Amino acid sequence: MKVFISSIGMITATADQPEVHASMIAEPQPRPDSRSYSLLDFKPAPYMTDKRMLKSVSRVDAIGLAAIENLRKAAALVPGAHSPARFGLYVGAPPASPLSNENYFDAMRAAIAAAPQSAEKAFGGTVMSARPTTLLTGLPNNVLCYASMLLDAKAGNSNYTSGEASGQLAVLQAARRIKRERLDAAVAGGFSGHHEDVIMGMLRYNGFLKQADASAKRFAIDPAVSDGTVVAEGSVFMLLENERAMTARGGKPIAEFIDGVTTTSATGPLLADFHMAPAKAGLTITIANAGIRADQVGLVFLAQSGVTALDKAERQLTTELFATNTAVATTARVWGNLMEAGGLGETALIDTLYKAGSVPDQLAVPSARSTIDRTKPYVVISRPSIFGDWTFLVLKRV
Repeated sequence: MKVFISSIGMITATADQPEVHASMIAEPQPRPDSRSYSLLDFKPAPYMTDKRMLKSVSRVDAIGLAAIENLRKAAALVPGAHSPARFGLYVGAPPASPLSNENYFDAMRAAIAAAPQSAEKAFGGTVMSARPTTLLTGLPNNVLCYASMLLDAKAGNSNYTSGEASGQLAVLQAARRIKRERLDAAVAGGFSGHHEDVIMGMLRYNGFLKQADASAKRFAIDPAVSDGTVVAEGSVFMLLENERAMTARGGKPIAEFIDGVTTTSATGPLLADFHMAPAKAGLTITIANAGIRADQVGLVFLAQSGVTALDKAERQLTTELFATNTAVATTARVWGNLMEAGGLGETALIDTLYKAGSVPDQLAVPSARSTIDRTKPYVVISRPSIFGDWTFLVLKRV
């Protein structure tokens, strides 16, 4: 059973449409620091069909819902386009932000500050100022819930909170269910929104963020200056369909999903298996199971997120599996590290890059091949995580 990616909804600080992202790759906008990758000022209301949903979701959830709405409109997904019982939704989500429950934190702080005999009264008096839906806005599966209603998707709906692997993991699971003929179609992808102070503080404390002096420059794909990532906010969702469903809907393929894999060394934050053993074994087996050869891969997208050892491991893996015969690209300088939404938007660039026949300077990886051999139609998108997870998508240009 063939599975095709037939539409993409994408929102980043760069643009709000996949085709705009593709057209801007040749001339990306300057990014002076990590704030340029923020969607803190994003206004989701213009994207939403049912604006009432925005009353019960967080700022970050709204980013995810807006991209799904963009996808729904781009694909002209009207009610009944797919049977609800054969239409799934798979979401890669970030953990809920503590700020979503800030009113309750205020109440707990008031209770702690009060005398023991007055703690309950202090909590009750303060918590009354919170909206009744405050706790609901903090649920990590809000986008899954509300988007399933928007799409009328009632089969195989799943939510993943697995860090940077989340979005690709959602796509892998959706595509596999379609291949097994459990579904006709699914929307799958991920969203992120980490630019709130408390989360950025935790990332900075754990040594994950690029230092201020380095992030003041354009995001550099260079081990000499890469020592931490530039966190970006955004959302990318795909419509995956079997050929029959896509044709019946009048859709056209962007790329064919071939296979994918997720591996883990389960080492913990910033202790990832930089020797790549699980990742190399997983990708090697996946390519073999897909019935293709490594020398048929014409383009590899690397994350190159800025964690120096992990970036070097990615490059080494590419060289070992594909020699120097495959073009290598990264969107890190242009989009930053999209975290849970990462490793997905690259799909929108495949046709543009193959038509151009080369990787533009803005996407180039130092010392890697930039010329694309158009006779090699397969594309690999790599997505490593500082937590030891590593996912790959194997696609085919159509």
